[in-house]
Amino acid sequence: MYQSKNCDIDHIWKIRDFLVETYKTFPEKGNWLIDRFNFTFSASRILNEVSAQEYCDRIKIWEKEGEISAIVNTEGENRGEAFFQLRTFDLEEILLEEMFEFTESNLMIEKEGKHVVLLSINENAANIIKMAEKRGYVKEHWSEITCKKNIGEKNKLSLPEGYQIKTATETTPESRAICHAYAFGYIDRKDVVNRSVEAQKEMMNMRDYRPELDIQVVDKNGKVVAFANMWYDSNNKIGIVEPVGTHPEHRKLGLAKAAIYHGENLISEMGATHVYVGSDQQFYKNIGFFEIETDYIYKLEK
Repeated sequence: MYQSKNCDIDHIWKIRDFLVETYKTFPEKGNWLIDRFNFTFSASRILNEVSAQEYCDRIKIWEKEGEISAIVNTEGENRGEAFFQLRTFDLEEILLEEMFEFTESNLMIEKEGKHVVLLSINENAANIIKMAEKRGYVKEHWSEITCKKNIGEKNKLSLPEGYQIKTATETTPESRAICHAYAFGYIDRKDVVNRSVEAQKEMMNMRDYRPELDIQVVDKNGKVVAFANMWYDSNNKIGIVEPVGTHPEHRKLGLAKAAIYHGENLISEMGATHVYVGSDQQFYKNIGFFEIETDYIYKLEK
């Protein structure tokens, strides 16, 4: 029989280890990779003013014989989003029903007078899609696409005159946060910028964070104007890029590409064979990424 458990801070790293473990035996991108776990529990959570306990309260874990079988979680932003992390797509119906019930009882938000939840379901999870539709979920017109790049020969870096590659060992959380604010369009919100600084610091506390893989490009004045943070899963020899951004005044110069290439070179030396990104933007396809997996979004309104 399955035993369900509420999540607390002590369980957080067990979830991370589950994601690493299931990558080896589960379809290549059936679950989150470590970047999304690390980033949402640190930077994203702080940016959205979610406490560590609130993040944990939105997670449920199911175990069988002391081994995690499935997890329901969110990104910690309290936007009515839900994700299933699984050991196998072929789940028993009784377990699936419990996962849906937790999702609908705990993760729905009120929006325009209705209670809404958006559930991400992998394209290969036919039985989960079937149950979602049975329960009244409707497939949205958008999805999440993961892309992959095989790492081959060492990338040649090319930067315009006056720009240099740096890492978090040479830049400050404040400088990185300001660039992030410009890149993602919230520089005029001082409260969010302040939280972004704290988010940068919190991300540095994550187990999988490596400052030498937190890569920035600085201009001739030493200001951070582009960034690409590379997460490295040494167990599975894979890299994941998250986040990536460029200051609007410095775009179209190849800065983010150079930062990514530098990260790829570093993890290649560590043994990485390929790298992922949770985006299908043409920018990534232009530098060698290709689509491998789709997560459909199913919406339930009550």
